[in-house]
Amino acid sequence: TLYEIVDHFVKPWTQNTGNSIALLMNCEKPLKAEVMISHAWGEDIIEAMVALLGKAYAMKMPLTTVVWFCAFAQYQPGDAKGDCGPSVAEQLSKDP
Repeated sequence: TLYEIVDHFVKPWTQNTGNSIALLMNCEKPLKAEVMISHAWGEDIIEAMVALLGKAYAMKMPLTTVVWFCAFAQYQPGDAKGDCGPSVAEQLSKDP
């Protein structure tokens, strides 16, 4: 599930940086999302990937399309005690 990916990979990699994976990977030139993906965190991540790729193919969307995927676009460990933040709530309250 996405919960497991976030807990085992995303949070340890980004903890106390205050930056999302997307920003860490694109820090020189942050990219503006073209598409936002909505999904359930409890779903099988492979099913989500297959659905995303299938929809992209059906819509003739290039694989270079910049996608906003919350687990990678938002800073996830910000709610942990002692983390530098920002919290998820603080991020969601911002006006993009």
